[in-house]
Formats: sequence, structure tokens, C-alpha cells
Amino acid sequence: FVMTTDGNKDVMLVTAMGMAVRYQETLVRCIGKNGQGSRSMLLSNDDNIAAVLAIDSDQDPSILVVTELGKGKKTSASEYRSTAGRTVKGQRTINQSKREKTGKIVSALAMQDTDDILVLTSKGKIMRCNLDSLRNKSKATQANTIVSLDANDSVQSVVLIESNGESFDLLDTEE
Repeated sequence: FVMTTDGNKDVMLVTAMGMAVRYQETLVRCIGKNGQGSRSMLLSNDDNIAAVLAIDSDQDPSILVVTELGKGKKTSASEYRSTAGRTVKGQRTINQSKREKTGKIVSALAMQDTDDILVLTSKGKIMRCNLDSLRNKSKATQANTIVSLDANDSVQSVVLIESNGESFDLLDTEE
């Protein structure tokens, strides 16, 4: 993951197995192009980073996590307190005790309540979802169904569509 920041944001990492860590980006030191990098968080053997977010420390967006089986949950960013730094396992971001129902986390996004998302599935379907009705939940609760999937289909990626107050029609035929 690569992102441009201004030096005053919080970094948030979310793993596929449902852990999240948030800390100030000033804790990450600059390393030259030949450097090995630095540890961002401790991972278990079967886990990997699913998403990296840069969050303004003075704003409180909703954090949306989406799993491979179409489940998702919005949580206020303020629920993810800044932890003791980079070398921690993090906090649970989604209740994954029943992982066969939810699947692994595919994506996490920082969003406002008026934003939409585009969901791309492994079978090539694209769905636009408005999540106005999805209310914020605490970070360790069970996820809701965000998109209904066909048999043997899974969520591949999720993209944020920021609201600009305008609506559009996919069938616009003006020429």
C-alpha cells in the first residue's frame, strides 16, 4: 500500500483475520529506497494486511470493513484508540468467531455516511451500494450483509465513491 500524507495523520492497518491498529504517522521513520522498511504491526502466521488507511486525527469518519463473503460493518474511527505504537497485535475490528459465515476481510475504507461503495466480485460483477441505512456498530460486533453473492462468488475489492452532492444516471443517453 502506498499513500501520500502531510505528516499529521494517523495510520490505521486492518488485517484479513480481523485485527486493527492505529497510531500517529510520526512513529514511522523515513527510510531510504534501499532500506528494508520497518515493522508496522505484529501478525500471526496465517494473517496479512488487508488495508492501510490514513485518517485525519481531528476528524471522525466511519471505518467500513468488508469481508470476502459480502459481510461488512461500519464503526466510528474514534473507537480505534491509538495504541502503544507499531509493534502490537492490535484490537479486534470484527467478530470473526464464525469465520465460515463472514470470510476474511478484503478491504477497509474511511468513509462519510453519504458516500457509496463499488464492490467487485471474483465473477466480474460490479455493485454500487449506498450505506446510509447501515448504522455504526462497536468494533467487535458481528457484521451485516452488504452485498448478496451468487454461489461460489466472493468479494475481490471495494472502492469508495465520495459524495459530491450530485447524483448521476447510469443510463444517461444524451449525446
